[in-house]
Amino acid sequence: MIRLSYLMSIILLATMSSLSNAEEMHGTIAVVKYESKRLIVAADSRNNIGMDSSASYNDLACKIATLGKYAVFVASGLIGYDNAGPRDQMETWRATDEARRVYEQLMKEHGEWRDEYLDELARSWGKVVQSHIVDFDRFSPQKLHKAAVAGLLTTALVATGRGKNIQVMLVQIGIKDGKIQVINLHRIGTEVCPPCALGRGEIVTEFVGLTTERARKEAERLARETSGLSNDEREVRRIIRLVDLTIKLLPDTTDVGGPIDALELRAGKPLRWIQKKSECPN
Repeated sequence: MIRLSYLMSIILLATMSSLSNAEEMHGTIAVVKYESKRLIVAADSRNNIGMDSSASYNDLACKIATLGKYAVFVASGLIGYDNAGPRDQMETWRATDEARRVYEQLMKEHGEWRDEYLDELARSWGKVVQSHIVDFDRFSPQKLHKAAVAGLLTTALVATGRGKNIQVMLVQIGIKDGKIQVINLHRIGTEVCPPCALGRGEIVTEFVGLTTERARKEAERLARETSGLSNDEREVRRIIRLVDLTIKLLPDTTDVGGPIDALELRAGKPLRWIQKKSECPN
């Protein structure tokens, strides 16, 4: 069961092998605002590599993927693996690449994208990533189970808006009855993301809920700064600001960071990047 205020799962982008020194990439914050006619997504760019004294990071990760003109994908949790060399039996994969691959296969089969294919896209993606994680479990079960948060390993949101309304699917992969399974796959309503956070969502929860004095002061400050903007633009600024606040205020200052990528999907219109790194594909 997901909480309506946010979706919480720690990102773990693993580059480990039972035959090599383990390195883990982890840390993300993605914020989603879902309305019937509009969806906004913003995410940070940091991949943390390794832990303790050997830890390092880069700020080039593209955590939002566009699928054609009318669909968008974002995920947190265990979202990839890097092959460690010739002796490593696992292949390199990324959650975003798998989403694009599944989307492209659907286009080969159907010719053009329609919102009615959302369920098939989400289901197929879930099965592919589930199989990758099952392989991971064969070689590094202890690391995999350590990565789980309340049994949850991966959370993804897939949205489409070619028709009159935005539609969103939630896909969650986790450990249930001792097995790696797709444990949640269903369409969600707008009440789930008013906004919601994937990844390190504790700061988002605080500032959306106005549960602290600093959150209330920030809301007042943002209202003053954006008073001359349209309601639509104010909301864009708010979603991006929630990612920025998470980067600045998380106790672990290295866990999230880097440039913030953001896009907007309006029902019946093509996706529009609000801001993005040059490293990210269109």
